[in-house]
Amino acid sequence: MAADTHCKLTVGADNVRLEVAGEVFTAPVRHSDLTARVVRRMDRLVTDQKDEPGLGDKDDLALLGAVLFETLLGGQASRLVETAAFERRADPLPHPLANELLDRLNRFESEQAESTACFRITLAFSAAAGPLANYPWEIMFVADRDGPGYFLGDKATLVRTTPPPPPRIGEPRDRLDILVGWASPSPHAVLDKAQGAAATIEAKLGERIDVTVRTLEKMEWRQLGQALEDRMPDILHLILHGRHRGLESELAFHRSAEQRRLLAARAAATQEDVPVDNAEWHPIADLGAQFEPRRRPRLVFLHACDVGRSAPEAEAFRGAAMTLISAGVPFVIAMQYAISNEDAERFTTDFYRSVGEGVPVDEAVRLARRRLGRRSPAWSHRRFATPVIYACGDSTVLATPGAVRSPAPEPPPARTDRPAMPLPQLNQQACPFKEDCGGLIAMGDRHCGCERRRTYGICRAGHANRPMDAICWVPGCGRDVLVQATAAAPEPRLRNEMGKA
Repeated sequence: MAADTHCKLTVGADNVRLEVAGEVFTAPVRHSDLTARVVRRMDRLVTDQKDEPGLGDKDDLALLGAVLFETLLGGQASRLVETAAFERRADPLPHPLANELLDRLNRFESEQAESTACFRITLAFSAAAGPLANYPWEIMFVADRDGPGYFLGDKATLVRTTPPPPPRIGEPRDRLDILVGWASPSPHAVLDKAQGAAATIEAKLGERIDVTVRTLEKMEWRQLGQALEDRMPDILHLILHGRHRGLESELAFHRSAEQRRLLAARAAATQEDVPVDNAEWHPIADLGAQFEPRRRPRLVFLHACDVGRSAPEAEAFRGAAMTLISAGVPFVIAMQYAISNEDAERFTTDFYRSVGEGVPVDEAVRLARRRLGRRSPAWSHRRFATPVIYACGDSTVLATPGAVRSPAPEPPPARTDRPAMPLPQLNQQACPFKEDCGGLIAMGDRHCGCERRRTYGICRAGHANRPMDAICWVPGCGRDVLVQATAAAPEPRLRNEMGKA
């Protein structure tokens, strides 16, 4: 198996340090007030891009990426040489630091063209780096005099990290426990793909490994806390709205029924004709406080726009992802720009497929980002640089693909007081919510003791039915389970057909 090549770039206030293959180089960071103004202006243009790329969008991305690349790697390089007195001497080189990095990248490509090895670049930011830690480095662009150039993330795996010592991550597992929660409280935009995320994750990971997927729909803060207290998952995947408030990043959860009742009563008493905000906002630090050294996820996936980076006026390491890394979570994936539902679904699907195949977490992010970048027109939209991965430790494989799957336990003896419902009658129904959907809703059991699991109640467009009690479809089981009723089968009629009172 071919070995990966690992380069580490440590960024300070005035210089950057490159460590690769036992050699150490250093160079000044080419950062000035003018550079900061250009980056902020170009970043705003990229942020304001529409969901579909327009004329000139690729040029804007390439220009911003070239400025970032020159800022970090355009300074004249010096090789640090250890002397006999165990001191380091800086020997100036006649070329910029970029040459040392790109020479090794080109050599890696020629030697490992047919292998699965990856060229990994770790970006480590010291506390002195200040606003540099907040730039969108995933857009770095290499201008080629003999060609059109390329985005560095197309060829190399870019990972951000922070100074805390790496936690003990442990060996890859043959079974993963995943908690998927989503919240889309009014009056904020509806996340119409959220309900299908759990089914997508289970389908892509479940092809190779054993997975247990728990879901929290219309998630409240107390519900998330209780779920984490009951069982800390290996992967915590959250789909919700995010915002910056002052120097803090916040996440939106659904208010409890009691909170909604009090707000409605207050609005009625004051006769205010304004929509009630059903969102309960919590600082990301509150989520980090739920984790302990021996009880924390191996990966947190934050599908929340604009929390991948800090607020523009904030100091370094105040962003949501950085806050969780500081809390000891080994890997955090977050979004540094707004992302469409379609792109988020594509990234999630590709990422978890790679994880299920045994690909390291950071490389799985690169592959999924590259597929976003190659959407037509290729590399012309910020979508490929929107997902950011932060790491506090070495790259790792979360799960072992191809492991022997645990056999399902034998079903319990059949109950004679209720007839078992055969599978064809609870198999698939056309989606009743949209006439032009065309999706089929798979019907199956959810909480039955026979442990026979199937994707249930969600069509390919993410439309879900209302829950109700039924009987397990497994022949000979006869236990009560929770299935999804269709609009064409009202609850009383379905209950009578199943022999219920």
